[in-house]
Amino acid sequence: MSSDDDETTLTAAAERLETDLARLEEIVKETARVEVSSDKSLQRARRLLEQCSEQQLKLAEHLKSLVIAMNGAQGRVQASLEETLSLSRQIGTRAAERSALVERFAVLGQRTREINAPVAAVVSKHQDGALPGELLAAVGEILSIADGLVSESDSIAKDARTSKWVDIGREADALRQQILSARNKLLVLQRGLSERAPS
Repeated sequence: MSSDDDETTLTAAAERLETDLARLEEIVKETARVEVSSDKSLQRARRLLEQCSEQQLKLAEHLKSLVIAMNGAQGRVQASLEETLSLSRQIGTRAAERSALVERFAVLGQRTREINAPVAAVVSKHQDGALPGELLAAVGEILSIADGLVSESDSIAKDARTSKWVDIGREADALRQQILSARNKLLVLQRGLSERAPS
């Protein structure tokens, strides 16, 4: 039975109960107004009492139907609570996944910013005329760090796509491209330095 059917059954049972209860109350009031002082009034009072009994039997049936409908509604409430709890767990798991990826991405961003100082130092030394041999070791170290950053950004992007965090995957890919671009410039510099370094 669908939730709409349950709702209709519950509403209908409650409405029948209310209607017949109101009818019973009317009959009781009418019976109370009868002054039993003749055979005719005695017969009328007896008929009204019979109607009261009939209404009470109807009410008992309506109460039974209402209890059944309420049990159905209670089952729906319980099912909704269980589904809400399950959804809450799923959302909590997703939030934890996202938080872990965001934290990894933040660390990667920090490490990427930290590489700027060594790169600037190499560029400055190169412009100041430092010997190629002096710069090659520093460039090699920076390239090694850059390779690690490329690998980590690739790992974050893959993990983000696997867990369907598309926005983080895109950001990790974009950062990877930036790191690769800087790495390629360093490789060009390294090649140039190697060519000028004494053998």
